[in-house]
Amino acid sequence: MTNSEQGDPPPLWRRLLISPVVVWGVWVAVLIAHLWWLCVAMDPVVVQRFGAFTIIIGILMAARPYLRNGPEKVTQAAIPRPPGLFPVKSEDIALYRERVAKEAPEVQKDVLAERRNGVLMVGMGTLINGYGDVVAKWLLGQV
Repeated sequence: MTNSEQGDPPPLWRRLLISPVVVWGVWVAVLIAHLWWLCVAMDPVVVQRFGAFTIIIGILMAARPYLRNGPEKVTQAAIPRPPGLFPVKSEDIALYRERVAKEAPEVQKDVLAERRNGVLMVGMGTLINGYGDVVAKWLLGQV
């Protein structure tokens, strides 16, 4: 039985990887480091390297449900369930609704990470990786 199945919080490394504040903070810190590197090296390829890093961050953001729950739970949730064959007690329904209400904020964050933040970062990273050197050459006056 994994930590997620027992109701325990995920390990520290998973909590850090799924925290949007941590991920965006790392991205901003690396952006500042790359800007400094660009100013020192005056090499437009530095911008492409930052684009590649941004793509990696976007992939990590899109993988938030897997990092939070582990692949087993995500896979099990995707398997279709047959309709109930046995009568269900009202206590079971109440427990189910309580569990769904408790998990709703995290599920909403998962959906935003997969469909908005991750896609945005991968798209930005791809554009920076592909065209960043041209913009950097123009800004550095090397055109």
